[in-house]
Amino acid sequence: MTPYERIAVVTDPSIMDDPAVAVASALGRHVGALELIAVSADRTAAPFSRTRLERVAAHHGWAPAACTVLVGSDPAATLLRHLSRRKRTVVVFALREPLCDATAASILDDVVAPTGRPLLVVGPDVDFAYTPQPGTLIVSVDDTPTDHAVATWATTFSPEVVLQGRGAAGEDSDGLEAWQDALVREDVTFVVPTALGDDDDIEVAAGPNPVVVISSEPAAGSPAPLDAGELLRHAHHPVLVLPGPTWHGPALSQIGSPLRT
Repeated sequence: MTPYERIAVVTDPSIMDDPAVAVASALGRHVGALELIAVSADRTAAPFSRTRLERVAAHHGWAPAACTVLVGSDPAATLLRHLSRRKRTVVVFALREPLCDATAASILDDVVAPTGRPLLVVGPDVDFAYTPQPGTLIVSVDDTPTDHAVATWATTFSPEVVLQGRGAAGEDSDGLEAWQDALVREDVTFVVPTALGDDDDIEVAAGPNPVVVISSEPAAGSPAPLDAGELLRHAHHPVLVLPGPTWHGPALSQIGSPLRT
């Protein structure tokens, strides 16, 4: 499995202490490359955005060369064109309250749905001290297996992969078996807790620096789809969102986006 080679974080350059940039910076140091991206619909404001973005980069120990300011009347389309040229890249987004305007609030859906690209979402409560190693990747087995993305993350960051379900303690599920089979095919080592989570608690087995993996596609027979919006609002760790073929994404679009128009 080919590892990721770059971390790209989409940020608002007016915010110096953005948890998403802190998380992306830690991941970037591990892979050796970080790109900070800001998107502006106003060409005349781009130089000012560039100056502020370079200050954010310097604050996190990165050179101005790490900064990219994109200009386009349609920020989502502009970002999509840019990301289409970034292969083997982890894309990081911040979610913040209060909600951005309606255009900005739809950008996550506009980016996630067309590309099918895994998106590392950093909510407002994520710890700035997150580091990728030692790390734990907690996979929600109530979602459809997306083993390729999990295998790529595991190859890049070498976390402990934990298959975590919900429902009655110790309850097995078709979803758990499907994930086990998928990860065996990808040659990914994983562990399964002896007691699965209760209700919406998927952090029973959380180890150091956890990243929770969720999909937009609940597994067949899953007792209750994971409330992605609730998780993203309150998680103290990044969440790796893996969009499925019928992505609807209201939880993401209703929280907000760092992009400004």
